This record gives sequence, structure tokens and C-alpha cells, in this order.
Amino acid sequence: MFVLVLVDGDGYIFQSKFFQNKESGGAEAAQQLLSDVKSYVKANPSKDISTDFEVMVNVYANRKGLAKTLTEAGYLSGEAELESFFRQFNQSQPLFHFIDCGYGKESADADRKSTRLNSSHITI
Repeated sequence: MFVLVLVDGDGYIFQSKFFQNKESGGAEAAQQLLSDVKSYVKANPSKDISTDFEVMVNVYANRKGLAKTLTEAGYLSGEAELESFFRQFNQSQPLFHFIDCGYGKESADADRKSTRLNSSHITI
């Protein structure tokens, strides 16, 4: 059983504290997200979700646009830091993925919405 979390990475920005830790911030963000999702699912039981489940996370974003936004906001000093952040994020959990949707208004939102599954869902 899987719980799938789809994140619009252009609209949802991780807390600045995760970007400040250059060595392991991406992994810490992934661990916090995993913990929060598991806590939420356990606190809101559903007949459709067993107590034994894996969490899969797909973060969809325009990597270059997100790097620019985060650099302008002072979260990063450049695009290389975002690459490092998401490498740590991806490598820390086997079912966590950052997906670069490329340039285009609402590209991340369109890619996220194109994921069609026959499933139950929750909103966190």
C-alpha cells in the first residue's frame, strides 16, 4: 500500500531552515515530510489505507525558475545549491522524487495534474 503525495514545488516552498543546512538540508526536508505524512495518515485513519504503508513523494517544479525565486528570496546563493538540495532529497528516501518540469507558466501544476491514479486521497 502506498500513500502518494504530489507537490507543486513552484507553489509550495520548503522552510528556509532546510536550505540553510547545505550539507543535509534536503535529506532533513525529506525526513520531516515523511514523518508529517505518516503522522497525518495515522491520525486520520481511513478504511482505504492500511496501517502498513509506504510514502511516495513527487515534487514537480521548474528547477531554473525555482532556483531564481529562492535566490532572490535569500534562501540560496545560486542554482547549484538547489541541485544539491534536491539530490539530497531524492537520495534520502527511495520513493522521493524531484521532477523538473521545465519552463512554462503552470508547468509543474500541469504535470502534477496529469498524474491520473485510481486512488483515495487526502489533502495535507
